[in-house]
Amino acid sequence: MTRKRLAQATLALVVSGLLLWLVLSFVDAEVAWARVRAADPGWLLASLLVSFVVLWARGLRFAALTERAGPGVVTATVAAQNFLLRIMPLRVGELSLPYLLHRVAGEPPAHSLVSLVLVRVVDLWLLLVTGAVAVLMWFGEGDLRRNLALVGGVVVMTALLVGFRRWVALGLRFAAWGARVTGLERVALVQKVLDKLIAAVSESRRLRRAQVVALGGWSVVVAALQYVLFYCLLRVFGVVVHGTQVVVGAAAAQVAGALPVATVGSIGTHESGWVAGFAWVGLDLGDAALTGVGSQVITLAFAALFAGPAWWALRRVRPPS
Repeated sequence: MTRKRLAQATLALVVSGLLLWLVLSFVDAEVAWARVRAADPGWLLASLLVSFVVLWARGLRFAALTERAGPGVVTATVAAQNFLLRIMPLRVGELSLPYLLHRVAGEPPAHSLVSLVLVRVVDLWLLLVTGAVAVLMWFGEGDLRRNLALVGGVVVMTALLVGFRRWVALGLRFAAWGARVTGLERVALVQKVLDKLIAAVSESRRLRRAQVVALGGWSVVVAALQYVLFYCLLRVFGVVVHGTQVVVGAAAAQVAGALPVATVGSIGTHESGWVAGFAWVGLDLGDAALTGVGSQVITLAFAALFAGPAWWALRRVRPPS
């Protein structure tokens, strides 16, 4: 490990540790231990089953956007990516999806990367829309500033989604300009990657109507299942909340966990967003902190459980010649 990577890993550990320490400061150790011992195995099993269905829904969604890889290979790749995403800093694990799809199925990596960015934008848009609706349902229409902030966020994400190719192309032009200024354009690999990404953005115009419908439909299914999953995780620890509270808290946790912060995966950011979201809609701070940490531990265990067979399956796939 180089000094730079060692420093990045150390920083990620420190940031994740500090965020976890802050969250755990709201937890009463005796109460938490009692809740853990009294955890409901039925709801834990339900969480496992829902998590598995979420994985398949994600796999089918991305398979609708691929050119060569089938649903089985894509789902296995998504399982492996999800685990790596949970343990690597700055969401670097995201890049494992285009890499693995190219390695095992010959999928064009630039096309996969653009499709992945599109999927994440759709996910974030759905989180903001459902979260905003849930906040308005829970609090009503009294706070104008809060409502304007929520509507503003939805408008921005809608503009980003509608003009996706335009914004990505603009970002790539900015990256190309940066490469020229810094001299990186003389590095063959950098120029090759930029050229392939620009071509992939241009080709993304060819998405068929069926692909657009599949992307939207499966994204709605994934979002709904994730809210069901978080409800099940709350019930594992005996916490019962209203559906709108689940949507607000879960949306906050997922948005926070998606931020490219120097942490170990989403460890620290997920819990912080969870506590902030659920406390905002009235859940006790101690319960919010306990279930936030518990949801992280349980879903990370699920991700590892799914990633094991996925790696085994991917190793048996014969790479394209």
